[in-house]
Amino acid sequence: LKLAASDLLRLGIVDGLIPEPAGGAHADHDATARSIKAALVAQLAKLERVTVNDLLSARYERFRGFGALSESGAAIASSAEQPWWRRIPKMLGGDRT
Repeated sequence: LKLAASDLLRLGIVDGLIPEPAGGAHADHDATARSIKAALVAQLAKLERVTVNDLLSARYERFRGFGALSESGAAIASSAEQPWWRRIPKMLGGDRT
């Protein structure tokens, strides 16, 4: 099913992975909340510099690429050269971190 976090990231279903604190998220709620907040603030800071039209276009391309399969049943990339989340930094004039 490709439900591992790394698979979801590679397939473009999630935008990024937030590391859990030692012992897991359930062991340290405050550290988990800080990690989530930092990731959200960083992502929103990047996205607020992208035009609405570019965001809508990227979202459309992203969702159109979900579930694309080849004849052998293997997942294939969408028709775009790169997944949308890798193009966002280029829209901003920077590299993907």
